[in-house]
Amino acid sequence: MAALVMELVEGAMMAVEALGEAVAVAEEAAEVTEIAAEVAEASEALGCLSGVVNTFTGFIETVSTYLPQIVGGAAAVSAISAIIWKTVITITHKEKANKAWKGVGSVYKTLSSLLGAAADWIKKHEDDTVVWDGMTIAADALIGEYMKPLTKHFDTASSVAKKLKEQTDKKQESVSVKDDIDALLSPCEKCLTDFKNLLEFISQHEETYPVLKSFPLKQEDIDNLAPLISAAQKAYDAL
Repeated sequence: MAALVMELVEGAMMAVEALGEAVAVAEEAAEVTEIAAEVAEASEALGCLSGVVNTFTGFIETVSTYLPQIVGGAAAVSAISAIIWKTVITITHKEKANKAWKGVGSVYKTLSSLLGAAADWIKKHEDDTVVWDGMTIAADALIGEYMKPLTKHFDTASSVAKKLKEQTDKKQESVSVKDDIDALLSPCEKCLTDFKNLLEFISQHEETYPVLKSFPLKQEDIDNLAPLISAAQKAYDAL
């Protein structure tokens, strides 16, 4: 997956850098008043993601902890998100499809933020160790079994994002919008379960392992993510 992640990251950086051109193309295609909200929303999303994707580019090359795949997975989600938002303003012009793309884009933007915070924590504590069942292990290994599944969920989504990138480069409307959005949304529900299991583990062990108290994901984050997924699913169902 590493090669695909790096390809997606490079594509996402190109999406961010090409935002000005994409906005110009969109403004030429329609009245500014008709697309102003979409352009503003996509611009804000891509602006937030640019720094995240940039950071992950360095992370993938340098991280040496027990869970480097988490960083790769987080990078993939951020890259997917950036590509989705470029899709919103570059090739999507039908109202229902636009709403669905924006819905899934909001989900991925939030996931990018959550996984980015987790990756930052891993990087910060990469040299920390704890004693687990009489053995000295890396601190981030405490959450390993709960975080690793998150990276596996997005293999198919990454392939869809690669196809979307190629379509946005050619300014081609997707001919399989519903299938694409379904493939992008499917892993998100699984993430909710993984996050809930992770937070339950942390709550049970943070007194024994105080380093877990600084883990940035909280129940409030999961509570905020769930309605975004529901809204995106409703927009998908309306296609």
